[in-house]
Amino acid sequence: MVALAERVVEVISDFGPSASPRYRYGSGCVVSGRTVLTAAHAVMGAETVWIRGRDKRRREAHVDPLHVGDPESVDLALIELDEDTGFPALMAAAVDRSSAVPEVIDRCHTVGYPAFKERTTQGSAVRDTVGVGGHISVLASLVSDMLTLQVTASPRSLPQHGQPLAQSSGPVCRAHPCGPASTSSESSRSTPPERERRRSRSHPSHTSNGWTTPRSGGRSWAWRAWPA
Repeated sequence: MVALAERVVEVISDFGPSASPRYRYGSGCVVSGRTVLTAAHAVMGAETVWIRGRDKRRREAHVDPLHVGDPESVDLALIELDEDTGFPALMAAAVDRSSAVPEVIDRCHTVGYPAFKERTTQGSAVRDTVGVGGHISVLASLVSDMLTLQVTASPRSLPQHGQPLAQSSGPVCRAHPCGPASTSSESSRSTPPERERRRSRSHPSHTSNGWTTPRSGGRSWAWRAWPA
Protein backbone atom coordinates (compact mmCIF):
# COMPACT_ATOMS: atom_id res chain seq x y z
CA MET A 1 0.00 0.00 0.00
CA VAL A 2 1.30 3.46 -0.95
CA ALA A 3 1.13 6.12 1.76
CA LEU A 4 -1.13 9.07 0.93
CA ALA A 5 1.82 11.35 1.68
CA GLU A 6 3.49 9.99 -1.45
CA ARG A 7 0.45 10.74 -3.62
CA VAL A 8 -0.09 14.41 -2.66
CA VAL A 9 1.67 16.67 -5.17
CA GLU A 10 2.10 20.31 -6.13
CA VAL A 11 0.87 21.16 -9.64
CA ILE A 12 2.61 23.99 -11.51
CA SER A 13 1.29 25.29 -14.84
CA ASP A 14 3.22 27.53 -17.25
CA PHE A 15 1.00 29.54 -19.62
CA GLY A 16 3.89 30.96 -21.63
CA PRO A 17 5.88 34.22 -21.66
CA SER A 18 3.02 36.23 -23.17
CA ALA A 19 0.57 35.32 -20.38
CA SER A 20 0.06 37.53 -17.34
CA PRO A 21 0.35 36.03 -14.85
CA ARG A 22 2.47 33.35 -16.43
CA TYR A 23 2.35 30.67 -13.73
CA ARG A 24 -0.53 29.09 -11.85
CA TYR A 25 -0.16 26.84 -8.85
CA GLY A 26 -2.30 24.09 -7.40
CA SER A 27 -2.33 20.75 -5.66
CA GLY A 28 -3.18 17.25 -6.80
CA CYS A 29 -3.25 13.58 -5.97
CA VAL A 30 -1.73 10.66 -7.87
CA VAL A 31 -4.83 8.46 -8.09
CA SER A 32 -3.12 5.70 -10.09
CA GLY A 33 0.09 5.04 -12.00
CA ARG A 34 0.59 8.11 -14.19
CA THR A 35 -2.76 9.84 -13.49
CA VAL A 36 -3.07 12.91 -11.24
CA LEU A 37 -6.36 14.41 -10.08
CA THR A 38 -6.32 18.20 -9.76
CA ALA A 39 -8.49 21.29 -10.37
CA ALA A 40 -9.44 22.12 -13.97
CA HIS A 41 -8.75 25.84 -13.71
CA ALA A 42 -5.21 25.13 -12.48
CA VAL A 43 -4.19 23.49 -15.76
CA MET A 44 -6.70 24.57 -18.44
CA GLY A 45 -4.88 26.24 -21.34
CA ALA A 46 -1.39 25.69 -19.93
CA GLU A 47 1.54 25.22 -22.31
CA THR A 48 3.51 23.14 -19.82
CA VAL A 49 2.53 21.36 -16.61
CA TRP A 50 4.68 19.59 -14.09
CA ILE A 51 4.26 18.25 -10.58
CA ARG A 52 6.46 18.11 -7.50
CA GLY A 53 6.12 15.75 -4.55
CA ARG A 54 7.67 16.26 -1.16
CA ASP A 55 11.06 15.46 -2.68
CA LYS A 56 10.54 18.58 -4.89
CA ARG A 57 11.71 16.75 -7.99
CA ARG A 58 9.98 17.94 -11.17
CA ARG A 59 7.93 15.43 -13.14
CA GLU A 60 6.48 16.48 -16.49
CA ALA A 61 2.76 16.00 -17.13
CA HIS A 62 0.42 16.32 -20.11
CA VAL A 63 -3.10 17.75 -20.21
CA ASP A 64 -5.78 16.07 -22.34
CA PRO A 65 -8.62 18.59 -22.99
CA LEU A 66 -11.08 15.67 -22.95
CA HIS A 67 -10.28 15.18 -19.28
CA VAL A 68 -10.49 18.81 -18.18
CA GLY A 69 -13.83 19.81 -16.68
CA ASP A 70 -15.62 23.14 -16.59
CA PRO A 71 -14.20 25.30 -13.75
CA GLU A 72 -17.65 26.83 -13.24
CA SER A 73 -19.31 23.47 -12.63
CA VAL A 74 -17.09 20.39 -12.37
CA ASP A 75 -13.71 21.90 -11.55
CA LEU A 76 -11.75 18.68 -12.00
CA ALA A 77 -8.98 17.55 -14.33
CA LEU A 78 -6.99 14.38 -14.87
CA ILE A 79 -3.43 14.94 -16.10
CA GLU A 80 -0.98 12.25 -17.19
CA LEU A 81 2.63 11.99 -16.04
CA ASP A 82 5.42 11.08 -18.44
CA GLU A 83 6.87 8.87 -15.71
CA ASP A 84 4.82 6.03 -14.24
CA THR A 85 4.85 6.13 -10.45
CA GLY A 86 3.81 2.50 -10.20
CA PHE A 87 1.21 3.44 -7.60
CA PRO A 88 -1.89 1.22 -7.53
CA ALA A 89 -5.29 2.85 -8.03
CA LEU A 90 -6.90 4.50 -5.01
CA MET A 91 -10.29 3.20 -3.98
CA ALA A 92 -13.16 5.54 -4.88
CA ALA A 93 -16.84 5.66 -4.00
CA ALA A 94 -19.94 7.55 -5.09
CA VAL A 95 -21.89 9.55 -2.51
CA ASP A 96 -25.50 8.39 -2.07
CA ARG A 97 -27.76 11.45 -1.89
CA SER A 98 -31.02 9.50 -1.93
CA SER A 99 -31.09 8.70 1.79
CA ALA A 100 -34.40 9.10 3.65
CA VAL A 101 -32.60 10.82 6.54
CA PRO A 102 -29.97 13.60 6.55
CA GLU A 103 -26.49 12.15 6.30
CA VAL A 104 -23.12 13.63 7.21
CA ILE A 105 -19.83 12.16 6.03
CA ASP A 106 -17.40 12.52 8.91
CA ARG A 107 -13.64 12.04 9.11
CA CYS A 108 -12.95 13.98 5.89
CA HIS A 109 -9.46 15.33 5.38
CA THR A 110 -8.02 17.68 2.79
CA VAL A 111 -4.34 18.32 2.17
CA GLY A 112 -2.57 20.59 -0.30
CA TYR A 113 0.13 23.18 -0.95
CA PRO A 114 -1.33 26.63 -0.08
CA ALA A 115 0.55 29.84 -0.86
CA PHE A 116 0.94 30.86 2.78
CA LYS A 117 3.20 27.83 3.29
CA GLU A 118 5.66 29.03 0.65
CA ARG A 119 9.20 29.84 1.73
CA THR A 120 12.29 30.87 -0.22
CA THR A 121 15.25 28.58 0.39
CA GLN A 122 18.55 29.12 -1.39
CA GLY A 123 16.85 31.27 -4.02
CA SER A 124 14.04 28.78 -4.72
CA ALA A 125 10.40 29.01 -3.67
CA VAL A 126 9.32 25.87 -1.82
CA ARG A 127 5.84 25.14 -0.47
CA ASP A 128 4.92 22.80 2.34
CA THR A 129 1.63 20.99 2.89
CA VAL A 130 -1.31 21.84 5.13
CA GLY A 131 -4.00 19.38 6.17
CA VAL A 132 -7.38 20.11 7.72
CA GLY A 133 -10.32 17.96 8.77
CA GLY A 134 -14.03 18.41 8.39
CA HIS A 135 -17.29 16.88 7.23
CA ILE A 136 -19.59 16.84 4.20
CA SER A 137 -23.35 17.29 4.46
CA VAL A 138 -24.84 14.99 1.83
CA LEU A 139 -28.04 17.06 1.44
CA ALA A 140 -26.31 20.44 1.06
CA SER A 141 -26.17 22.16 -2.37
CA LEU A 142 -28.63 19.79 -4.05
CA VAL A 143 -29.51 22.31 -6.78
CA SER A 144 -25.92 22.85 -7.89
CA ASP A 145 -25.24 19.13 -7.35
CA MET A 146 -21.98 19.87 -5.61
CA LEU A 147 -20.52 18.62 -2.34
CA THR A 148 -19.06 21.08 0.15
CA LEU A 149 -16.37 20.25 2.69
CA GLN A 150 -16.99 22.11 5.95
CA VAL A 151 -13.70 22.38 7.84
CA THR A 152 -13.86 22.28 11.61
CA ALA A 153 -10.80 24.45 12.22
CA SER A 154 -8.78 26.95 10.22
CA PRO A 155 -5.10 26.08 9.63
CA ARG A 156 -4.21 29.74 10.18
CA SER A 157 -5.82 33.03 11.21
CA LEU A 158 -8.43 34.12 8.70
CA PRO A 159 -7.33 37.04 6.48
CA GLN A 160 -9.57 40.05 6.05
CA HIS A 161 -10.62 38.75 2.64
CA GLY A 162 -10.27 35.23 1.30
CA GLN A 163 -9.79 31.81 2.85
CA PRO A 164 -7.03 30.08 4.82
CA LEU A 165 -6.55 27.44 2.10
CA ALA A 166 -6.78 29.86 -0.81
CA GLN A 167 -4.20 29.44 -3.55
CA SER A 168 -3.97 25.66 -3.22
CA SER A 169 -6.12 24.63 -6.20
CA GLY A 170 -6.95 20.95 -6.22
CA PRO A 171 -5.92 19.69 -2.76
CA VAL A 172 -7.05 16.12 -2.28
CA CYS A 173 -10.04 15.55 -0.03
CA ARG A 174 -10.29 12.05 1.39
CA ALA A 175 -13.21 10.70 3.42
CA HIS A 176 -12.70 7.51 5.41
CA PRO A 177 -13.28 4.93 4.04
CA CYS A 178 -14.14 6.57 0.71
CA GLY A 179 -11.72 7.72 -1.96
CA PRO A 180 -10.37 11.06 -3.12
CA ALA A 181 -11.98 14.15 -4.56
CA SER A 182 -10.46 17.50 -5.40
CA THR A 183 -11.16 20.86 -3.82
CA SER A 184 -10.70 24.15 -5.61
CA SER A 185 -9.05 27.51 -5.00
CA GLU A 186 -6.57 29.46 -7.09
CA SER A 187 -3.02 30.79 -7.14
CA SER A 188 -1.23 32.51 -10.00
CA ARG A 189 1.78 34.72 -10.62
CA SER A 190 4.03 36.15 -13.29
CA THR A 191 7.36 35.02 -11.91
CA PRO A 192 8.94 31.55 -12.14
CA PRO A 193 8.53 29.13 -9.20
CA GLU A 194 12.10 29.88 -8.13
CA ARG A 195 11.10 33.45 -7.18
CA GLU A 196 9.07 34.64 -4.25
CA ARG A 197 6.65 37.30 -5.54
CA ARG A 198 3.11 36.23 -6.43
CA ARG A 199 -0.34 37.48 -7.38
CA SER A 200 -3.40 35.57 -6.31
CA ARG A 201 -7.15 35.48 -6.20
CA SER A 202 -9.52 32.99 -4.63
CA HIS A 203 -13.05 31.64 -4.83
CA PRO A 204 -15.01 29.33 -2.48
CA SER A 205 -13.69 25.80 -2.07
CA HIS A 206 -15.90 22.93 -3.17
CA THR A 207 -15.73 19.29 -4.20
CA SER A 208 -17.39 17.50 -7.06
CA ASN A 209 -19.58 14.46 -6.48
CA GLY A 210 -18.67 12.62 -9.66
CA TRP A 211 -16.44 12.19 -12.68
CA THR A 212 -18.91 13.30 -15.33
CA THR A 213 -17.92 16.47 -17.16
CA PRO A 214 -19.48 18.38 -20.07
CA ARG A 215 -16.34 17.63 -22.11
CA SER A 216 -16.40 13.84 -21.78
CA GLY A 217 -18.45 11.02 -20.30
CA GLY A 218 -18.02 9.71 -16.80
CA ARG A 219 -17.00 6.27 -18.07
CA SER A 220 -14.05 7.80 -19.94
CA TRP A 221 -12.89 9.62 -16.80
CA ALA A 222 -13.24 6.54 -14.63
CA TRP A 223 -11.26 4.42 -17.10
CA ARG A 224 -8.51 7.04 -17.25
CA ALA A 225 -8.18 7.21 -13.48
CA TRP A 226 -8.79 3.54 -12.72
CA PRO A 227 -7.87 1.43 -15.78
CA ALA A 228 -8.72 -2.25 -15.58
